[in-house]
Amino acid sequence: MRANFILALVLLISGFVLCTLYFVFLNVQIPEPFSSWSELPYAGMFQYAGLVCLLGAIIFLLMETREARRRRPIENTLSLAAICIVILANWISFFWGGYHTLLPTLFIIGLLGTSIVSGWVAVGMKIRDLTILLVVATLLAFADEYAHTSAGTLTYFDRAIPSPLTVFGWSPFMILLLAVTRTMTKIRSIYIRDQIRLRTLPVLASFILILTVAVLQGYVSIFNWTLALVYFVLGVASLYYTYMHSLKWNLLLMITSLVLGFSMEFSGRGEGLWTFHFMEPVSLLILFSWPLRIWTVSALCFLSDVDLSEKPFRTALFSSQMMEKGKSLIAVTDTHFGLRNDMFFEPQVFSGFLRWVRSLEERKVGPLRLGDWDVTRNEKALLPPEKIIMLGDILELWDASDRSIDICLRTFIPLFDRLECEKIYVLGNHDDILEEIASGNEQHYPLGDSGLHIIKKTYPKMDLPEEGEDGVENIRTLRVGNQEYLFIHGHQFDKHFADIGPAHRIIAYMREAAIAFGPITLLFVALFVVGVWLWLLGWSSPSPWMLVLLTLLAGPYISIEFARPVYNAFKSIRYNRLDPARVSEWWSGFSKGKEHPLKNLNIVCGHTHLIDMLPIGSPSMRLLNVPSWVKDEGSEKKRENVLRAAFLYIDEEGSAFMGWDWMKREPFFVPEEVITKRRGGAALTEGEKERLRAIGWPEKLLEEWGKKLLAPDLKRTRREALLQELRR
Repeated sequence: MRANFILALVLLISGFVLCTLYFVFLNVQIPEPFSSWSELPYAGMFQYAGLVCLLGAIIFLLMETREARRRRPIENTLSLAAICIVILANWISFFWGGYHTLLPTLFIIGLLGTSIVSGWVAVGMKIRDLTILLVVATLLAFADEYAHTSAGTLTYFDRAIPSPLTVFGWSPFMILLLAVTRTMTKIRSIYIRDQIRLRTLPVLASFILILTVAVLQGYVSIFNWTLALVYFVLGVASLYYTYMHSLKWNLLLMITSLVLGFSMEFSGRGEGLWTFHFMEPVSLLILFSWPLRIWTVSALCFLSDVDLSEKPFRTALFSSQMMEKGKSLIAVTDTHFGLRNDMFFEPQVFSGFLRWVRSLEERKVGPLRLGDWDVTRNEKALLPPEKIIMLGDILELWDASDRSIDICLRTFIPLFDRLECEKIYVLGNHDDILEEIASGNEQHYPLGDSGLHIIKKTYPKMDLPEEGEDGVENIRTLRVGNQEYLFIHGHQFDKHFADIGPAHRIIAYMREAAIAFGPITLLFVALFVVGVWLWLLGWSSPSPWMLVLLTLLAGPYISIEFARPVYNAFKSIRYNRLDPARVSEWWSGFSKGKEHPLKNLNIVCGHTHLIDMLPIGSPSMRLLNVPSWVKDEGSEKKRENVLRAAFLYIDEEGSAFMGWDWMKREPFFVPEEVITKRRGGAALTEGEKERLRAIGWPEKLLEEWGKKLLAPDLKRTRREALLQELRR
């Protein structure tokens, strides 16, 4: 959450507490010489301090609203205007009906807080969703309030049937209920197992309570057909809505509406804004109807394709995006812009590739040679790309300096700017710190005609966030021809990252801390080393607090410059082929609770720096692993540094791996049979070399792939096969 919102929330809660204390003190009698706490000196400070806190909350929420408008200006401005109209109508009704003459302190505080929260929440909503919510809530409020007031279950101060105060007040109050419930769903300690047969149980419980109260208190005698029809509609809509949503969401919505509904009904009755038929402090009949009201408003919005829940609980089919016919898609990964150590990025190689992509857009590229690897034809015409998808680790934000990254960006931004195709950037483990600059699940930046889209996790992006146990999301795929594609970086399949979750981001933050002070950091490191040396020798050393401070200042630099190279030398997580069992495990969790009746699903990823393809779970699903664009000069990895600078080409006919010959500045086809054979560790035969040479394979690549994989790699392959068999 943003700092402005956190401060506003703290001030809002503080204001409510202080104003509530003042209201309580007004009604508490104490011994002489004072008749109540309110007559004590400085007792009024609770009221004034509370009002100041509420004013501060408004200011910080307005600051947050300005930030939200900056991110989505037109949408947020319209949403702000819509909710302001409703809130203004609510306050006008308050003064027009003469309610202000009652001096209802607690009700005014609640109305002010509801206006603030609903206004802030509404700014973040889409204008269509907000408009439907406001219209539905207002119309239902008119029908519900008319039925109750005409039947005599309650009477308002202004004697209106119905009162505009509540008709216009429903919408902000409903937004408040939804906002509080959504916040409660994020509390991980609140776990309620979802069971379909129990989802409607809260509705049945509410109806039992309403019928019990109606019979015992005598409300049955004043029921008319209008009120009965309203409750019938509320019941049917509530049953439908709760059945389509999780039990946890339904229960939390019920609890929230009962608690906040009680507060509102009690304060309004206590301060004379309305009275109930039997003059009770709170009408249990109306109180127990509040869950039905919020469920009905949500159900009517749901029927209008607006789901107000945090997680819609409905069977989520794949919602596919269609790519334009006559276009292609290119996927690259792991360029690691700025990397300069035993692994380094070669700008001249990738720049030549981007120039070729631009030529492909201009249709100045010749056909791709397939040779006899395709039984139907000898060459393939390449289509101009509609999208170029960068599958993470594009920027090296772990081991590269800012200066090195800046030089690379100055080189490639003009080249990207020339490309007309859409540029998609899916974040990986080395650059996912950039999530901080992406609002929601996607952020758009101007770069060329189509711009650059930064995506946090998967592309196409999820309709709703992934996190949480309740509800499901719409998984969206990209359909090209008769194939479906889902793009992800791939570290999600790596056991090193899956086990620790987002904790790997500490490396990026330590890098930022290491370069925060520039060259001055070297002085901190020197002072730290001298201090530790003096301490070890037992001579006069700095105070413990000084050593702690020097450790905090020098520790990140030492970790990045010395500890990480040592760790990488003894334990590398690169060039570990993806385990199909790990990928299947990730897919099971990712698609949990979702039906996906699609065939020919391809999950495209990077991360391993290897080229690979393998089935996942079923023959209709497979993983396509795209190799990197970095050169590795580690002695034990020389066999791996040959096939780099490759990409995946996708069009309506299917997908194909292509290597990039940076000497000839043209691509060459990588057959699936060769990829499968290389995965098993076998060497190319002389006949296969000749066939590959005929389609443009570089001699160095043929020489290296003519060798068997090293014994440790074969041992690892056998171990993976054994583990997979044991899992079965």
